[in-house]
Amino acid sequence: MVLPMLRRLVVSSVAVSAPPDAPPGAQAEVTVHRLTRHRFNALTYHPSSSRRAEAAVVVGDSWADPWDMGFGCWPTFLSQDLAYACVNAARGGSRSDDTLRQLSRAHSFLQRRGHTPRLLIVHTGGNDVLRGLLSPWLVLLCLDVLRLLATRGGLLAPQHGGAREWSFTTRVARAIGRQLHLLLEEAAEQGHSAVLVSSVPVCSAIPLARIVLGLLGAGLLSSAAITSVLASLGDELERELDTRLRHSAAELPLRLFRFGEHRHMVQLTADAREEELGIAWLPTLLASRWRAGTDGGTSPWGRERAAGRPRPVRCWHDSFHPSVEVHVQLAQRARSCLVAPIRPPSADAAARRVARIAADETVRLREEVLWPGRPEMCVLLEDTSPQMIHLGLLAHPKPKPSDGGATVEPPPAPELVGVVSLWLGGAKEGEAQFRKLAVAKAWQGRGIGSRLVEACAAEARTAGMSALVCDARETQAGFYARLGFAERERISKYDLPYVRMHLPLFPEGSLVWRGD
Repeated sequence: MVLPMLRRLVVSSVAVSAPPDAPPGAQAEVTVHRLTRHRFNALTYHPSSSRRAEAAVVVGDSWADPWDMGFGCWPTFLSQDLAYACVNAARGGSRSDDTLRQLSRAHSFLQRRGHTPRLLIVHTGGNDVLRGLLSPWLVLLCLDVLRLLATRGGLLAPQHGGAREWSFTTRVARAIGRQLHLLLEEAAEQGHSAVLVSSVPVCSAIPLARIVLGLLGAGLLSSAAITSVLASLGDELERELDTRLRHSAAELPLRLFRFGEHRHMVQLTADAREEELGIAWLPTLLASRWRAGTDGGTSPWGRERAAGRPRPVRCWHDSFHPSVEVHVQLAQRARSCLVAPIRPPSADAAARRVARIAADETVRLREEVLWPGRPEMCVLLEDTSPQMIHLGLLAHPKPKPSDGGATVEPPPAPELVGVVSLWLGGAKEGEAQFRKLAVAKAWQGRGIGSRLVEACAAEARTAGMSALVCDARETQAGFYARLGFAERERISKYDLPYVRMHLPLFPEGSLVWRGD
């Protein structure tokens, strides 16, 4: 309660009229920190130069937030180069669990403008890594550093240097991967045909990363050792994340592309001889950021730095973010990645869909999964109310092959493998409650439950609700926490321990788009 109140006190939302250099029809809304006057993106719209009705959507963090940076960023440049209209909902400071809300905000705007979503560009993960440094996972990072130094010194064989179960990179990558899977599911539901996911910006070239590792090493690590360890950490993180994304791509009707941004950053900074800027460069980098601010920076719409005093470094805007010149280069390199997806879309995944169903269609799975042998627990008084929405996920089971391996039977009809009911007449105004979420046992662990929850969130947003709640069995509370739900209180129902969970459908301080 305290943090949201403080956030509302220090953050205000304003509409921004387009400056003279903005393209005709461009719009923006930002949030402004009342104390520092620093601006962050809420939603920025660039119309297509060719007036195409197809749009790219950008979600993510400060590397994609033109207002936080003070200049255009590579995801927006890429959208423009592809002649798409661009709706950018990325916001500085965001983590991977913020991207779903950003996507929802962007699609609300797209619907008003009549645009068709096509490409989704995702840049996230950097703040998840920073958050991990402030958690017990920091101990795992220290152990990873020792392991990699031992491997580099020949004390461990190279095969022991890969990612492990109890590794900082593994834990962070899996946390990011879970959120990206939910994002990709929603993107598929909203009609996106392609998604470009950038690598997490962890590499040996980033000054902040070099500074943190130097401090962890108490100043005893050489520049070469820091470079080696950071390169290994970045590669381990990407391998684990790439594995999870490949699994997601196999389940969803999307073309999924990866952009190895961290490797391109190493190349671009090496060309400028700025790939090893450590703690000695921190004052210079901070001055570089300050000078950009006092000179007015550049326009969030433009690709060139505004005129001002010469900057001491070419590639870096500050200790973590690249300059606008590097963003232009990254956009060109990202476009070359849109050639072949990391895995073609799955026909089986394309056959899965969430649809509204009748109340009596939910009963079978409710009893099989939630209350075996207790049919009286599987019917709700509100089931027939017009304020109750019943949703089901239909999927095609895999056809049985013959002994020779070839399919001899036609594909089976889709079956109902998951159900949930959404109650819009909640006790608290603005809250929608989902009930009786049940997934067939043979289909559990395959993203069905999370997809049904996201479908409930989408229905609730459409109905104008501000929050989604549920009473979860205590054993399932962790599942909902991973989807972004927070614990509100612990209760007892049916002689079982339950946890009342709460998910805001719009972030604190977010701005409702007012339109033209």
